[in-house]
Amino acid sequence: MAAALGLTVGSLALVSSPAAAAEGVPATGKTTFTCKLSTFPEFQYVSDISVAGYRASVGGPVTLRATMSDLPGVSPAPLNNYQMDTTLTLDVDGKEVVLKGGAKVTAAARAPIPLPDLEGVTTSDKAELAVTVKAFKFDFPVLQMAGPCAGEQKLSTLTVGDGSAPTTPPTTTPPATAPPTTAPPTTAETTPPAGNPGKPAEGTVKFACTLSLGSKFDYNAKMSVSGYRAAAGDPVTLQATMSKLPGIAPVPIDGSMDFTVDLSVGGTATTLKATSTVNAAPKAEVAVPTLKGSVKASGDELDVTAKAFMFNFPSAGIGAECTGNGALSKLGVSSEPPEDDGGGGGDDTPSGDTLPKTGGTNSLPVIGLAASALILLGAAGIVWFPSRRSTPTSG
Repeated sequence: MAAALGLTVGSLALVSSPAAAAEGVPATGKTTFTCKLSTFPEFQYVSDISVAGYRASVGGPVTLRATMSDLPGVSPAPLNNYQMDTTLTLDVDGKEVVLKGGAKVTAAARAPIPLPDLEGVTTSDKAELAVTVKAFKFDFPVLQMAGPCAGEQKLSTLTVGDGSAPTTPPTTTPPATAPPTTAPPTTAETTPPAGNPGKPAEGTVKFACTLSLGSKFDYNAKMSVSGYRAAAGDPVTLQATMSKLPGIAPVPIDGSMDFTVDLSVGGTATTLKATSTVNAAPKAEVAVPTLKGSVKASGDELDVTAKAFMFNFPSAGIGAECTGNGALSKLGVSSEPPEDDGGGGGDDTPSGDTLPKTGGTNSLPVIGLAASALILLGAAGIVWFPSRRSTPTSG
């Protein structure tokens, strides 16, 4: 009787004990991708891939987390805290699943690039899942450069683990065949990573201009704005280049000219300035010198909008004010100082006899150029009527 009772109690204990949590086993394998980055030649990327699966509750969705080897060192320029977005396309038990990742990346020129972990979700009630790699892609938004990679490889079987995915992605130790890590050293004695080359903000802005004498014209300016920050927390030093001003001055002109352009950079207003000695042939366009200034703004990717432009001939008392509201592409702030080309208050003297002529009755004049020349020539009695700014017609 006692023995039977003991067996019964033992059986009840076995029945009431909770089942042990299933231990997950990631799907692993090596995949060879053929990648194409912008206009650079194709390159091979051989990556060790590990895909782990987690199911928080019975019948619930499966969270997938993947790790990949470093990208080979194909970037000709250093990467300094650039945002990198990645996607890994898988076939999981017959369903297409896209895993995504993103992180700030730092790497020297031609050095391997560490990849962030990727994560996605699929639905399945199975404990074991077949996994096949279908494609991979990486993207640097600030550089407007993406690298699609083609490659297909079946991995080992994925055993889904019970429980939620770890809050912090597990540290992955690269296999012996993977490229060495490129994380910057932390010791104070080592050399800091190479600088960030940055990327200028570019675009075309239509300015509506009014001369001090009342005449109006349009100036469709092609603009490029570059920015440089020497160290974190410093103001951003700015340089702007603009396409030439149109003109049909019938006589040569020679005089000092001041320029300003009003910008919004990273949401903060700032003004860039330059002074140039203009020496232009008859009916010649007028070059705009490099305008310079600075702005206090945080971040390495900044929105840039051109708000206004102005030029002035102090000696002739003639100038023009131009309004516009043109957004340029995003500005990638550089950590490398730009080459000094003499703009921003210097004496920038374009060669007048090499400037192209505009020709035609539709050319837009810069009346200040002709007025300045006529004053210098003593022909105050000559009146020149410029063509007016074009006005769109309805219908």
